[in-house]
Amino acid sequence: MSVLNLPFAIYLTIINASTTHFWLVETPLAVVGSVLLSVSLLTECACLRAEKYQKYQPLQYARPYWTTGLVIVAVFLADPFLKIATLLLASILSVVMTDRGQGRAVTGWMALRVKASGALLVLAGLLFPGPASGLLAGAGYAVLGGLFPVTAFPVENCDQKPADVRTVCATFRTAAGALLVAGSLAMHPLSVDGGIIFSTVFIGFGFVTLFVTTLRMQFLTPGYTVRWRQGYNLTQACLALAAVAAGLELPEVVCLALTAPTLTLPWFMSGKTKSDSVRTMRTVERLACLLPFVTVLIILYVMAPRSVAMMLALTIIVLPAIRRVGRDLLPTETT
Repeated sequence: MSVLNLPFAIYLTIINASTTHFWLVETPLAVVGSVLLSVSLLTECACLRAEKYQKYQPLQYARPYWTTGLVIVAVFLADPFLKIATLLLASILSVVMTDRGQGRAVTGWMALRVKASGALLVLAGLLFPGPASGLLAGAGYAVLGGLFPVTAFPVENCDQKPADVRTVCATFRTAAGALLVAGSLAMHPLSVDGGIIFSTVFIGFGFVTLFVTTLRMQFLTPGYTVRWRQGYNLTQACLALAAVAAGLELPEVVCLALTAPTLTLPWFMSGKTKSDSVRTMRTVERLACLLPFVTVLIILYVMAPRSVAMMLALTIIVLPAIRRVGRDLLPTETT
């Protein structure tokens, strides 16, 4: 149903407009973002359909559909307060509908407290007049989007392994929805000063997250877990690139930055090593490397006329990551 709306999104992009239906607003960013969130749910189902030994509770089967639907609604809502409330509701349902395994409930509630803190910062920014509104809203959306100093993905405390693939994918969709909402706020700021500060703060959080993620990629020890750990790092880097694009008011680039994790994250987190999925994994690895590289090129092209210093800083940050990810994920002949 979301794909049926794509021609209308293209039309809105051509005429540079949006349309409002009661309490919903339809923009190209919202339409394409909803398609990406739906495709993320489809790739998760396609990746896990062959799992025969993983048992899920009924609530775990239903959780991705509820949370994804709420995030899509948040992207389309016109009122910024309703957007935040719906995003927070999606996080609450994600915790409530989680299997109560050992340590999972505590991890879920800790993640929910972080999301609630980000939502409060955004609400304070929306209610506080003046330039400080951009600072508070930018910091709040950075927390909701899983940017530094928080992390988007939950980690099991026992052996530092990522959580279940369904939990990881649901967390990514919630963070992606927050970045899509932030992108719409950057294009329609509440005030001129607040919008400039918001864009600057959001770009700063994206740069710091990229720098920290690049360091994490470099110090990753080789082993059998290198693929899904680099997939996790690459997803975090894509969220940071989406934040930079949102700060630069580039809605199309925000969607492009989120496309790579949308198509590849479930395959990396599932850890499939069967011989019949080798071709699929090769395709996934190439997409995971190519799409972020194109995103970086577009951001550098747009950033060059605005600030040469920022362009050089971004280049210095991402070059080591490109080299390491290409070595770990791409086949030798492709590298």
